[in-house]
Amino acid sequence: MTAILMQPSKASQTAPPALVEWCVEPWSAFKVHARQSLDEVWARDPHASAFASPSLLIDLAARFADRGDKVFFATARTREGQCIAVWPLMLQDGKSLSFLNEDFADHCTCLAAPSVGIALLGAGLTETICTTGASAVIFKNVPPWGPTLAAVQAGIADAAWAQRAVRATPCPIVRISTDDDISANVRAEFDRHKRLRNYENRLKREPGFAFEALEDDTQVAEWSED
Repeated sequence: MTAILMQPSKASQTAPPALVEWCVEPWSAFKVHARQSLDEVWARDPHASAFASPSLLIDLAARFADRGDKVFFATARTREGQCIAVWPLMLQDGKSLSFLNEDFADHCTCLAAPSVGIALLGAGLTETICTTGASAVIFKNVPPWGPTLAAVQAGIADAAWAQRAVRATPCPIVRISTDDDISANVRAEFDRHKRLRNYENRLKREPGFAFEALEDDTQVAEWSED
């Protein structure tokens, strides 16, 4: 899905719960604790993927900030200081809020521990809109699974902005058995789906193409680091 969000009509009246505090930091401040904060929440997020891995987000943030873009990370922390949610965002042309990784990801999501509800995630986005002074929000490749799309809609509603979500390019999710040879199971499932076969055939024409099956979080982290 793609969420396209427009100009605000009035100020938000809702604040996040007192037990959790949202903080919106520019990359220059967040980078000091970026690895620790992102690792902490990514390891707990049941919907975490390589597209929102700490290594990728840190690399993109550094690159974009170096070229003058405004990069922001909104983090939710408990009173004990534990990071439980993150929105990785940037201002396009200094005014349109977008996901940091939108040009490098099949799907763009926030990061959140299982205990974080939609309302709390939405409050973090509302806080980011107010803090950054964004005049528009355009989120691409937001998947229908996981909490991100609902949190985007909740956050925009809380900010009292007009919004619209439209269907975009499909991104198939293949579910496989983890018994026996996982790589072979992935290969077999790919061969069953025409869309995936066509996509792979296009990729095979690109230099450096390789088919890999990542079997656990450690391998995903290593892939992202590379």
